Amino acid sequence: MKWRQVAVWLVLLTVVLAGCGKDDDPSSDDPSKKGNSVGKKMTYYAPLTGLETEEEMTEPPVVATISNDPKARPQSGLKEADYSYEFLVEGGGTRYVSIYQSEMPPVIGPIRSARHYFLPIARDIGGFYIAHGYSPYAKKKLDEHYVDHINGMQHDGTLFFRSAERRAPHNSYMTKSSVEDAILRERVSDKWSRPVELPFYQEGERENITVDAPHFTVRFDDDHAQYVTSYTFDETEGVYTRSVGGIEEIDATSGERTSYANVLVITAPYTTIDAESRKDVILTGGQEGYLFQNGTYERVTWIYDKGIVQPMKDGQEVPFERGKTFVHVVPQKWSIDQFVTIPLPIE
Repeated sequence: MKWRQVAVWLVLLTVVLAGCGKDDDPSSDDPSKKGNSVGKKMTYYAPLTGLETEEEMTEPPVVATISNDPKARPQSGLKEADYSYEFLVEGGGTRYVSIYQSEMPPVIGPIRSARHYFLPIARDIGGFYIAHGYSPYAKKKLDEHYVDHINGMQHDGTLFFRSAERRAPHNSYMTKSSVEDAILRERVSDKWSRPVELPFYQEGERENITVDAPHFTVRFDDDHAQYVTSYTFDETEGVYTRSVGGIEEIDATSGERTSYANVLVITAPYTTIDAESRKDVILTGGQEGYLFQNGTYERVTWIYDKGIVQPMKDGQEVPFERGKTFVHVVPQKWSIDQFVTIPLPIE
């Protein structure tokens, strides 16, 4: 009986001593080591920007059609998009297709109608597509559940709101909370799997590209000067800021300017498909392009994969600089040099 009592007391003493040792360990109070079995805080990076984030990306990207009509400027939410496109539409205007994943702006808009050649981007990247209105060709695909989406035609005044400061059709917006409500309603997260990840330069890895491009402009044609985009490299921030139609592009909600670490200009074959001059374009890859990074540029080719245009050179992927990316998809009817102007450096 005595031996049993001694054994019990030895077990209790071992437990008490173990607990004291844990309390005396200074690392147990280190907040960066809590909640992680290896004692270190996890570092996450946004798949489409390569920038460090506080949390792992667990939600599908949101893909929104945003107006670029002069009456829609300045827009809200362009600067938060990780990766954006500019496409030509009927009438000589252009429209933005912006992908949001690492951050969601408080307000997005003005949101405009879908075109059928916007939809593969949202589908291929596994995103949730937002638009207000649609062309007949886009409506057919949306009715066939081509991509998970929500449209202002069915939710005007509920999930979409109209700004009293703008005139229709350039006054439809969504808030961050209404986007989150729409994703929850459509159960998009239940179907989402793995994020698309871009290749990025590592520290000191980038080759020296000697062709400087501190300034350049992109145009879609000579008849619509209000859609000409001009870029200026900010050496302090390491990004390109820009103006559209001769006016500096700022965010209407925050008043902050938009900026991009990577700017791609690519050619793709547009065709006119009806009497309303509606367009069709397929991002197949293989055409020529310009890639602007870090105040320099180089000629590239490109491929399209999983909703993303990837620049290529000599059959190899060209990495992105860490930060936001913008892609201008200009018509493949002339040389790309007809759409891009890079002033010669002043000596």
